[in-house]
Amino acid sequence: MDRVMLIGDLEVVHNSIVSVVFKEKINLVYVAKNSLEAISKVKEYYPDIIIYETSIDNCNLSETIKLFKKYNSRVRIILL
Repeated sequence: MDRVMLIGDLEVVHNSIVSVVFKEKINLVYVAKNSLEAISKVKEYYPDIIIYETSIDNCNLSETIKLFKKYNSRVRIILL
């Protein structure tokens, strides 16, 4: 079962993804409100997939992805 981390705060996006996650029995391990919070939690939860709502903050996207990959080189990232 894939371990999924969601990064975002748009309620519509969040609710849609959570409904799919529960329908497909995917393990939602953490929901982060921003990329800084997510970076620290990637080390702790080691997700297989990160669903990342890129409009949530002004972090450098390429640097953020590099940090995700640094802590989990096999993580797959879906950008919204």
